[in-house]
Amino acid sequence: MAINHYLEWDNPLGFNKLMRSIDLIPLQKGQKVIDFGSGNGRIPLLISEKYGTHSTLNELDSATLVNAKNLFESKGFENRVEYLEGEAEAQLGHLNNMNKLSTFDLAMCLGSTHVFGGYAKTLAALKQCCKPNGYVMIADAFWKRPPPKELRDQFWNAPEDDLITDHNTNIENGVSADLVPLYATVASDDDYNDYEWLNNLPVVSQLADRFPEKEAVEKYKKVTYWLNGYNRLGRDYVGFGLYLFKNSSLRKS
Repeated sequence: MAINHYLEWDNPLGFNKLMRSIDLIPLQKGQKVIDFGSGNGRIPLLISEKYGTHSTLNELDSATLVNAKNLFESKGFENRVEYLEGEAEAQLGHLNNMNKLSTFDLAMCLGSTHVFGGYAKTLAALKQCCKPNGYVMIADAFWKRPPPKELRDQFWNAPEDDLITDHNTNIENGVSADLVPLYATVASDDDYNDYEWLNNLPVVSQLADRFPEKEAVEKYKKVTYWLNGYNRLGRDYVGFGLYLFKNSSLRKS
């Protein structure tokens, strides 16, 4: 997967909101962070720069992991990171076989909850990875309000979208998983708009140069499907939230 130079990371959260969330996690030098669906690795790198943590990155796409590796090496952090290439569920099993579950001080998945089959299942997986009194950070879409059925059926009908809930339910799902909610924030409408358009821009701008005209037209229809859905539906009905939890015994007292 090519690097998208227009985006810092592959989710709609603005820089200040993400950094505020990171600032709230009291990590120490040498503590361990795991990120599922880590993309270009920029977010765990920011955490490592701030706290001196060790990162474990899981990503399905090998080229994306190469980009992450290059990023960590450019900072001289090659000894602070390891990579788990492949399906998230399989890598969770690998961690279990290596007795590495419940060993991470921060377990996170930001905008990639599809890797475990939705928000609630991802929460459960992150909790398995997290030490007692460690932290879980997760980010996902939510419905601002229920969308009209005809619009949803036409523009936003992937199977995993049936699992999207509202902002408060995302928080309550953490409580139901015996996690203590510490903080939540949501992407602004402007940040979400920039993310969708800038995610689309490098793909569309290169189609004419990389493919014959007929093939380029067909690919254009496919890559703009999601953007059209956002413009018709997402702006009014879809939000994106980040949720920080503590894996604390307070929930059991």
